Amino acid sequence: MRKQWIAATVAPSGTLIVDRGAIKALHAGNSLLSVGVTRVEGEFFSGDPVRVRSMAGEDIAIGLSNYDSNEVEVIAGQRTETFEELLGYQGPDTLIHRDNLAITVPQKAAKEAL
Repeated sequence: MRKQWIAATVAPSGTLIVDRGAIKALHAGNSLLSVGVTRVEGEFFSGDPVRVRSMAGEDIAIGLSNYDSNEVEVIAGQRTETFEELLGYQGPDTLIHRDNLAITVPQKAAKEAL
């Protein structure tokens, strides 16, 4: 129900552009990690809904971000172990936890978009 609510009723505040590895991980049921993010678009706060989009421009998912857009710009493409050094504090390991993520494109369609 929660994922349906996220997918159907929330308007994304920003967009995270992700690489192929991140898309594969999301379709395998994993959370979104910072290492798979290549770019941030828009401004959003921690807890806001964000769109997850492929580098080809295909919408993949919508989820609730654990970080604000300024923080994501700093940690995008970085490994979790560097968060404390980069941000000055150790926050959540995931940008979007899988429990707060709704896949909006079937896996087959996402593979074709790659």
